[in-house]
Amino acid sequence: MLARARAAIALLVIGCAPSVPPVRAPSAPSTHRDPPAHVPAPESTPSTGELVGVVAAGGEDQARELLFVLVTAIIEGDRETLVATLGEEVFHGSSLRAGRTRTRSSGSAVAAQLLTRARVARLAPDARLEDLIAVESIRVEPVASLISGEPLASELQPGDLVVRFAVTSAGREPLAELARDGHGAVVVRPGEDPRVIAR
Repeated sequence: MLARARAAIALLVIGCAPSVPPVRAPSAPSTHRDPPAHVPAPESTPSTGELVGVVAAGGEDQARELLFVLVTAIIEGDRETLVATLGEEVFHGSSLRAGRTRTRSSGSAVAAQLLTRARVARLAPDARLEDLIAVESIRVEPVASLISGEPLASELQPGDLVVRFAVTSAGREPLAELARDGHGAVVVRPGEDPRVIAR
């Protein structure tokens, strides 16, 4: 009620204010003799190394967060979230270099493998992410920086990121599909719809 009253008073004040004739702005002087405006030269296209650096700087937090979502979905047995975290196809291989043998599986199949392994290991549903992963061990690096200028595997792009991590003793069995011998790595393709595309 008070707000309506204040609004009405404001309208009355505006309505009662004396009208002020518009002030016409002075005409601008002729510019037909002025020199042409300065147009800056286009910036040079960034090199591949610079592009990788920009992508990595923008996607590092995204890649780290995606690992957290992935592991949390495994703990909670959330297949829907797990599938949404994985690419349509997920590649598996020990090398990022071109010419090496890699296998591929659908994201749905990989999700099933991850959940089955956690279930067989009797992973407690109330486990915490930090119970399974040594959070301080997580490192994120561009794939291109890890192969010393050699050609990338055809499934990868220069902007893809490798997320490395160590698992705790409690995480070794339930996360064995992601981490062998206590250490794991996933490849994340950052962007508007980030996904894990390799492990």
